[in-house]
Amino acid sequence: MRQMISAAAIGAVVSVACIAGPAAAAGPRPAEATQCTNVPYSWAGAATIAPGQSFSTGVVVPSEPGVQLAVVAFDVSTMDPAPGAVSISIGGSSVSNGASVPGGEIAATNSSAASVALTRIELSIDRCYQVDSAVPVVPAAPAAETLPAMPAVPEGGLPETGQASSDLVALAVLLIVVGGGLQVAGRGRVTARVRGR
Repeated sequence: MRQMISAAAIGAVVSVACIAGPAAAAGPRPAEATQCTNVPYSWAGAATIAPGQSFSTGVVVPSEPGVQLAVVAFDVSTMDPAPGAVSISIGGSSVSNGASVPGGEIAATNSSAASVALTRIELSIDRCYQVDSAVPVVPAAPAAETLPAMPAVPEGGLPETGQASSDLVALAVLLIVVGGGLQVAGRGRVTARVRGR
């Protein structure tokens, strides 16, 4: 259906260009394509709707300029055996598969002669808009962070200090040996005191 509408629209543009003459058809028009995003909307709860009355769910299908809304699918659940007695509307427009809706609050209306206990409404809505297909939409690249330049490290040196690694390793080994010796000496004295009592 959308392809037929697009083909008819392109045919109308070509016809207008031929009638208006070469001045109107001078610049090339970019081809337009429809891009759709499917968005689910739902309401769940417990609401009793009297005969001939409506219930507003508080769930809103937002409308935007240039965006067409179309119902892909919908489902109504009630505690009654015949949920067909409940009709759904969006912004006052009746909902059916494939129907175009203006956006607005989702409401349910009881068209039966008895009260209905509504428990759930689920909708799947296509949000469609026209895009130029000649120019692909590319998101802007994030700005690159400028990091400070790392200082030059001498060969065989550590990156943070710039000192030769062999000197630091020797110092670390010496400190470990001295620390171990002090620990052994400290344990020996404590043990001797305990025995001396």
